[in-house]
Amino acid sequence: MKYELTGNQFNIRRQDEILSLFKDFYAKHAGINDITNGIRKMARDLIDVDAIIKDSEEEYYEKEDMLYVCSKFNMTEDRAQLIARTIDKNKGELFELFAEIFFAIYHADPRYGVREFSFKYDDSYVKDYGVDGYGINANGDNSVVQVKFRSNVTNEIYWNDIAKTVAQGYAIGHLSNRQRDTVWLFTNCKGGYYTIKDAISGMFHCINGKMIDGEVAGNDSFWKSAVEILEGNM
Repeated sequence: MKYELTGNQFNIRRQDEILSLFKDFYAKHAGINDITNGIRKMARDLIDVDAIIKDSEEEYYEKEDMLYVCSKFNMTEDRAQLIARTIDKNKGELFELFAEIFFAIYHADPRYGVREFSFKYDDSYVKDYGVDGYGINANGDNSVVQVKFRSNVTNEIYWNDIAKTVAQGYAIGHLSNRQRDTVWLFTNCKGGYYTIKDAISGMFHCINGKMIDGEVAGNDSFWKSAVEILEGNM
């Protein structure tokens, strides 16, 4: 059965290159216990220096990426900062793509599963004020998902990020009452800071980097399925 991906990245990224990168990652890195470095490598491979347009509102970038660009393309630091910002954006979008594939494959697993996961709400895109995706948990309750990529995997996600997820989930009417496991965090880093659980108790469900790596590292079936999903959306 074909799985239709809903992520915005398919509207703005070169699909054949993304498929090629995932195939390469599957072929060469499926045995490596580190999805973070895989996403970082793909984000760098996706850059198109000639096509990058300066975004004056975006000030954040990874210095590590800037130094990489300076070295590889022999360009000035100012220009490299623009490229580094694009690499950083690529990481987030690739990780969102990976998250949708992960939920598609694990949707029936109560530890990780959000079925009918979509970046759309009621068949339309809603401006992201804290919610990346929508779905239904193993108990049949409407759920919201926040996808967070962090280059530093020892980082934790704080309550001020998840508070926006909860607020938007209630504001659009997708969340109701306080059902368990209805606010999901999908991240490659350490996970959610303890104050999140203090604030919303059993509503919060986190899938962190260690859990993700434990499922996909060396998992031939997962990567084959991931490539099949991508091929079905080309």
